[in-house]
Amino acid sequence: MATEAHAAGFPPDDHWSEEQWEAFLAAHDAHARRFVDLVFYFATKYPRPLRATEEARSAWRRALHRFLEQHGWSEEINPLPLLWTKGAERDDDRLAAEEAAPEPPGLLYVPAYVEAADLWDQTIAWAHSLDVSEKDLKLVTWCSRVSQIPAFIEQGHNIGYEKEVLAGNIAYVKRALDAANESLEQLRILKHTPAWADAYTQFYEPLYELRNTIGAYVQELRQRASLGID
Repeated sequence: MATEAHAAGFPPDDHWSEEQWEAFLAAHDAHARRFVDLVFYFATKYPRPLRATEEARSAWRRALHRFLEQHGWSEEINPLPLLWTKGAERDDDRLAAEEAAPEPPGLLYVPAYVEAADLWDQTIAWAHSLDVSEKDLKLVTWCSRVSQIPAFIEQGHNIGYEKEVLAGNIAYVKRALDAANESLEQLRILKHTPAWADAYTQFYEPLYELRNTIGAYVQELRQRASLGID
């Protein structure tokens, strides 16, 4: 992370502020958004064969990967944790790999992460239960934001808790907080839409509680940084 950040033009100083980390992550986002746009472009021009054979679906995935690689994408810089397309579930092989991956050491002792991961499990189970006709772009966008909540907390955890890098951890947890707030706002806006009434009933209150948990976690990390506790 530090090497990538230095290459992006930031000074080689371990004591970055929250603002420096946020600027770096914003630059990284611009790069990632380009590939997200490319996925949607490809899926629009070449829709995923939902009712085809596994061989046909695998061929579609390989074609998508080749298309992305031709535009500079690689597994090492993969910014696409969810390869959803309209009406599609996540690839079974990707889902299996995620389920088999062990949690980073100590992460299960972070209450905000445990709460966020549990909510994401409930969300994806609910989304998978929906009819294909209900899996539109709004659903994909909302599910993607919910999935980012535990992912951002995990990324912050992986940066660490030493005083030299704690601001980076905080910057990522603030991103989880933003994702929670945006998810809440989308539910609030769409709650009167018949297809979203169930989502609002099931997820608004848990998301609200999670948002508060994450907000408290940000304050806890900031207090830790001010006290200089590793």
